[in-house]
Amino acid sequence: TLLTAVDSEIGSSLTTLEALASVPSLSDGDLAYFRRVASRILASQPGWIEISLSLPDGRTLVEATQASAQPVARRRGHAQMSTPRSTSGQTA
Repeated sequence: TLLTAVDSEIGSSLTTLEALASVPSLSDGDLAYFRRVASRILASQPGWIEISLSLPDGRTLVEATQASAQPVARRRGHAQMSTPRSTSGQTA
C-alpha cells in the first residue's frame, strides 16, 4: 500500500541520517571531513536536495547540496532530523 511505501521511505531516510549523525568527525570537530561524508551520502539519495548541519540557534555549520539542485527558498519546507545530537521536525 501507499502508506507502507511511505513508511519504508521515511524509515530508510531516518536510518541514513542516524548513521550520518554517528560519524566520529562530528564529535572530533572535523567539519570538512563531515561535509565530504555528507556529500557522498547525498549523492546516493536521489530524492534529497541538501544535507545541512546547524547549531541549535540556527547558524549553519556545514551544507552539502546536490550539484543539479535548483535554488530553493531557504528554511521553507525543509525537513530536519533529530537524533540525540540533533533536532527533527518539519518546518513550513
